[in-house]
Amino acid sequence: MEQDEGPAAVAGAGAGRRSTGYLLLTVDAPVEAREAVAALLHELPTGGLIEEEGAAGLVRLRAYLRAEAAGGRLRELRRRLAALPSLGLGTVTPELRLEEAAEEAWATAWRAHFHAFPAGRRLWVVPTWERPDLPAGAVPILLDPGMAFGSGLHPSTQLCLQLLEEHLEPGCIVADVGTGSGILAVAAAKLGAACVLAVDHDPLAVEVARANVAHNEVQHTVDVVVGDLLDPLEAPVDLILANLTAEVVITLVPRIVPRLRPGGRAILSGIADVREAEVLRAIDQAGLRLLQAIGAGEWRALLVAAAGP
Repeated sequence: MEQDEGPAAVAGAGAGRRSTGYLLLTVDAPVEAREAVAALLHELPTGGLIEEEGAAGLVRLRAYLRAEAAGGRLRELRRRLAALPSLGLGTVTPELRLEEAAEEAWATAWRAHFHAFPAGRRLWVVPTWERPDLPAGAVPILLDPGMAFGSGLHPSTQLCLQLLEEHLEPGCIVADVGTGSGILAVAAAKLGAACVLAVDHDPLAVEVARANVAHNEVQHTVDVVVGDLLDPLEAPVDLILANLTAEVVITLVPRIVPRLRPGGRAILSGIADVREAEVLRAIDQAGLRLLQAIGAGEWRALLVAAAGP
C-alpha cells in the first residue's frame, strides 16, 4: 500500500492514532461518467454503493471499503478514473477523496440507502432489516451484504438472477463460484435447487454468505466453503454460476466442461462489453456453446453449455 493510501494518512492522523479499519470513498464525477464510475466502485469489495446529487453537472458516489482490502486497488482506481475523459465520459476527471470511517457509520449509511427491490419476475432482494409487503408469489432473498460483493444492485448480479430464474430446473445441483454475499446461492436454493455449493476465496465473504444463508433458512440446501473457484467441487453439477470478471471467466471456462453433468449449463457474468469478444473466443475454444446472451448497460451475462457432438 502506498504511504498516502493508508487510513491514518487519509485522515491526517498522527502516528499514535489507531485506524478504524474502514475507508469512505467519495467520487464526484460528471453525470456522463456516472455508470462507469459506479462500475469501478462496484468492482471493489465494498458491498454496495450510495449515489447522491452533486454540484451542477456532477454526481456524488460513495462506497465503504475495509482498509485492509485497499492495497493497490486505490492506485488502480485513480488510474482508471483519470482515463474516463479520454473515453468521452465527461471533460473533467472524477475526483476521489478518502477518509476514515467507523464501522457504525458505514452500517448506518448503507442501511439508509438499501431497500427492497425486484430482481426478476418473482425474485425480490430484501434487506434483513426490512419487512416490506411483497406481491403475491414473490420469492424474497433476505440479504445483508456486509462488505462482500453481491447486494443485487450491480447489473452483473441482476443479469445472473434473470438467467437463474429463467433456466434453473428444480432439483438440480448448483455450484456458485465467487459467491460473495451468497445472493446467487440463496436464490438458487429458493428457486428449487436440491443442493448448492457456494465457494469464495475470501473468508470474510464466506462469513457474510453463511449469515445470509441462515437468514433465508436454506442451510439444508446451501453449503458455503472457502476455496478457489471450482477446486472444492468433488463431482459434476448441473449448473455453474460465475459472476466474476472477464479476466477470471476466461481462465475459468476451460475447467467448466469436466465439471458439468450431461446437459449441464453455466451462467457467466461480470463481463464488460469491451471484453465480450475475448470471453466468447475462450468459450468456443473450451468446447462450450453459447445459448443466450443478455446485457444491461456495459455489462453482459452469458448462458453456455457443453458443445454437442
